Amino acid sequence: MGPLEVDDDVAKVNVRTPRSASVTALMPTLTARYPGLQVAYAESPPYRTSTPDEDTATMVAILASEAWILFVGLGCPKQMCWMAEHRDRLPLVALGVGAAFDFHAGRVRQTPPALQRLGLEWAFRMAMETRWLAKRFLKHPPRFVWHFERQLVRERRNTVAVHEPPSDTSP
Repeated sequence: MGPLEVDDDVAKVNVRTPRSASVTALMPTLTARYPGLQVAYAESPPYRTSTPDEDTATMVAILASEAWILFVGLGCPKQMCWMAEHRDRLPLVALGVGAAFDFHAGRVRQTPPALQRLGLEWAFRMAMETRWLAKRFLKHPPRFVWHFERQLVRERRNTVAVHEPPSDTSP
């Protein structure tokens, strides 16, 4: 059996993404590709933070669906924060899938394989969705670069210390 194939049972999943158009476009694609898949719950939450009542209603609906998997496509870091905040209340596997819903729904072009292999997916996405991604890419890479450089310096120090020949202390 391959991924998402099921025996005689129906695989029930939940979908949570902010774009209702993505949910609508995604359903036929998923059910055609995975006939045993049942989307038990699909939600397009507002872009703002949910109110406590909305959050409670969401939890009740997710739990009532009896699904084992919740695919969360809210984008980073929002989806990671949401999953962390709700992990103790969700007796299922929650997977952050980022823009995967938009790719599979055909709403966003996926990076060509050659650019993916070269590690340039970020550049392609920036070119395709400049307004949406510019703030994130301009805000977070400096933090990443600082941590990367710090790790690189530490590793170089360790490499030099390990490969440095012993000093000759004979008279």
